[in-house]
Amino acid sequence: MIKLIATIILIQSIFSVNGGIPLFLVGLHAEQINVKATIRDSLSHDSIPTVKITIENLSKSFTTTKSSFYIALPADTYDFLLEADGFNPLRKSIILSQANNDFIFEMVKIGDNLAINARQDTLNQYIKFFNEAIKSKNLPEAERLIVLLEQYDCSSSTLEKARSVLKIIETTYIDSLIGYAQELEEADKFADAYYYYKKVVAMDSLNQIALEKVDEMDKKLTEKQKGTSVSTSTPTTTSTTTTPSQPKITEEEITKIYKDGVSKFLAEDYKGALKLFQSVLKYDPNHEGAQKYLDRTNARIKALGG
Repeated sequence: MIKLIATIILIQSIFSVNGGIPLFLVGLHAEQINVKATIRDSLSHDSIPTVKITIENLSKSFTTTKSSFYIALPADTYDFLLEADGFNPLRKSIILSQANNDFIFEMVKIGDNLAINARQDTLNQYIKFFNEAIKSKNLPEAERLIVLLEQYDCSSSTLEKARSVLKIIETTYIDSLIGYAQELEEADKFADAYYYYKKVVAMDSLNQIALEKVDEMDKKLTEKQKGTSVSTSTPTTTSTTTTPSQPKITEEEITKIYKDGVSKFLAEDYKGALKLFQSVLKYDPNHEGAQKYLDRTNARIKALGG
């Protein structure tokens, strides 16, 4: 009888631990690691009342009612299966180590499948557009897409990588633009230099070099126009009429500034676009495209209370 009682106590002790987790899962291995796991709804992040957890490669199961569980296991790779009423089963493989022992399991409610898929499709589109923006050096657009990724709760690793790529490209690209603008300035191509200095300001509004050079190029373009006007006038002893002033810059140069203004307008940088369209009209008062966009830009600024 004593042996029978002792055997029953032993069996009970083997299958009883705090929280209902069998003791054989805890074990006595010296290399064991305390696992902390949180279980939550993938959309709302709410707790999930009752979840059955199976460690498939150990063929062991237990149930938690606290949306979390703690367990001790040796360092290894484990395949978990989580099941709960109203939720899709979740299979997740984890690599357990001393540095990696805190996990979050997000289960998808059956009715949320469409919303989850739509959200992931949107994230994938934003990531695609971000890569395209980086490739085309459209850095303002890349920055806007990072904000959208943050709003859609993109993974921290993806966001960190995106920010790192943007920073590297931005620094390298701005340096190259300034260098190219300086070469154009030295060649007396002030309109081209103005265009690229403005491009730098659009990406980095605090870049002091570009800000000063924009004003400097504008003054040089004005001086160039005045000089051209004087040299092309036709004095005569029989008439007081002089030939009309020539454009301050070439048609190609005006087109570049105009296109930059359109890009800013489409990027919703209305104040930046306004300055460029005004600049185009200063050099070419009859530029229909610039006038139309100027009107549209003023309307947008007024609508936004600017």
